[in-house]
Amino acid sequence: SIVKNAPLDITDDDVFADVIQALVFGGNPVILGVQAKVDVETETVLGKFVVRGIPAQGKVYVKPISGGKTTFSPEVGALEILETSKTGLTIRAKVNVTNPTEYSATVPFIDINISVNDTILGHATARDVSVVPGPNHDLAVIAVWDPSHKSGKKGAHIGRELLSQYISGYNTTLTLRTHASSIPSQPRLGTALSIFNVTIPTPKLTPPSNPNRPVQPDPPNEPGSSAPHFIDDAVFHLITSTAVLTLLSPLPHTSLWITSISATASYNHTPVGVIEYDVPFEVPPGASDTPRLPVDWSLGSIGHDAVKKALGGKLKVEAEAKVGVRIGKWKEKVWFQGNGIGARVTL
Repeated sequence: SIVKNAPLDITDDDVFADVIQALVFGGNPVILGVQAKVDVETETVLGKFVVRGIPAQGKVYVKPISGGKTTFSPEVGALEILETSKTGLTIRAKVNVTNPTEYSATVPFIDINISVNDTILGHATARDVSVVPGPNHDLAVIAVWDPSHKSGKKGAHIGRELLSQYISGYNTTLTLRTHASSIPSQPRLGTALSIFNVTIPTPKLTPPSNPNRPVQPDPPNEPGSSAPHFIDDAVFHLITSTAVLTLLSPLPHTSLWITSISATASYNHTPVGVIEYDVPFEVPPGASDTPRLPVDWSLGSIGHDAVKKALGGKLKVEAEAKVGVRIGKWKEKVWFQGNGIGARVTL
């Protein structure tokens, strides 16, 4: 006989977690032992009889779900800021991800915490998502980024460091973890899965190309070549002691504002000049130029001499900066380190 669709009541969360670990993360089959008391109906010439409480035992073979392939790198695009607060952003995005299993699933609702170093910085929610084996494209996800609300001052600090490292091209990661309310209809499943975490590279946000000039990719082995290039170009004006930066915003629908800049430009690790600017200016979607930013040249330095020698041409500079950013009600101050920024030099 075959038993189908029998409900399973989880009585030991730790054992259940071990089973899930083997099936999903280990790629190993699981053999479950079954001990039961069954009622049996038998039919004889004298009629039907029910014999109750017969001891029974057996084994159930459960196939692995993932085959051990648990690594994946989602691609995130089509970002849209839906709402802002003083401490957070609500973001809608389209996600491309590969399902390494042979199973399809429709998920009415799932919510997953986003954390770094065991500190929760936000959460992501998906509704009515259908996932098939292999590539899945344009899955709609709503993410809330609010480190201080989730984890107080510690969360705010870690969130600020993560943003700074990310825009500077560092290799950063995010950890995804379920919680008791991840799947409202199955709280014990969310709790059982929460002891496992999936750490992924921070999804790359590729800024748009500058339509005013051809793309010139860095050599693949050059340090920082994989970094997102949010500063596309720079122009130094010697006579007026100013600089103009061409910025590439990865937000296709929303303007952000630069509220302050405190930056030092260098050439071969020797100072070129310092920029201090605290007049807010808008950075619309796509490519845009900053206002003319005043430069206090490091007169007599090797870096400043290199700038003068590059008059009419171009050189690559490094930059270190502290930048104030605002999107709607949300404000943050981040640091930035960049190498190989192409700078043209004019009078």
